[in-house]
Amino acid sequence: MYLFDSFQVNAQFFNKKSNLKMSKILVVFFAGSIMFLVNVCVGWVFQFFVPQIKVEYENHNLFRAFNDPLMSLMILHPFIVALILAWMWNLVKTVLPTDKLIVKGLFFGLIYWLVSLPGMLISYGTFPISIILVFNWSVGILLQSLSCGIVFSRFLK
Repeated sequence: MYLFDSFQVNAQFFNKKSNLKMSKILVVFFAGSIMFLVNVCVGWVFQFFVPQIKVEYENHNLFRAFNDPLMSLMILHPFIVALILAWMWNLVKTVLPTDKLIVKGLFFGLIYWLVSLPGMLISYGTFPISIILVFNWSVGILLQSLSCGIVFSRFLK
């Protein structure tokens, strides 16, 4: 049983080439939306339990103000990542070491998360931010990548 069984789609929709391309775009948009929501929820949870994180984000010597127009890139980020990961998924889905689709998706997400860890180490080493903020980002990326892998394994077989 899949996590997204409620998203059943008519099989005839996928038979036409143009609809197949459109369906892939919709899957990327859906994955990006899930990744955005996961990131927002992880941020809220961490800020609730560790209020110091909010203080760090409000430090304008480190981060832009939330009303700065360039901060809109934070909204685009998960959709761009989802597009890149969809391309990567098509390259590696046949070589992942399992036959179960959901496990393939989780494995794919875990690989992406592991690749992101050196960036977290560099962020901690070069910016005056707390380790808890870096941990927050790492947990957020882990949950985002796992959810993206699940979406891809379910819809981009």
